[in-house]
Amino acid sequence: MLNTRATIFLDTKKSEYYLNVMNGWLKGPDLMAGAWSYTSKIPDDMKEITKGIQENQKAKAPEGATPPSLKQADKAGKIPTIYLSLGPAELLVTEGLPKLELIPDTETGVRQEHDGQHFSG
Repeated sequence: MLNTRATIFLDTKKSEYYLNVMNGWLKGPDLMAGAWSYTSKIPDDMKEITKGIQENQKAKAPEGATPPSLKQADKAGKIPTIYLSLGPAELLVTEGLPKLELIPDTETGVRQEHDGQHFSG
């Protein structure tokens, strides 16, 4: 899959998609419809690629940091929701509902979060 930071593979034998998330894989039967679920079993030809992805993640992580565990997220019922866009898009991540504050003398709100400011009109 191109034009994405995500690593996505299609197993043509089983018609299943595999999406690399955190330090593991989600699989789903339909790229658009989703129904992504955690899997610990991947096709053999993906195992070497997985090693390379994990090495790259470790190299980019701050010293002493451990990547979030997809297996633990699955056990806790906290698998991330996957969104797919076929056009230009920006995803804003919030914890809970966004906190909007109106900018005085305008009809524009600003979202105040720990990662910066985003405007809404």
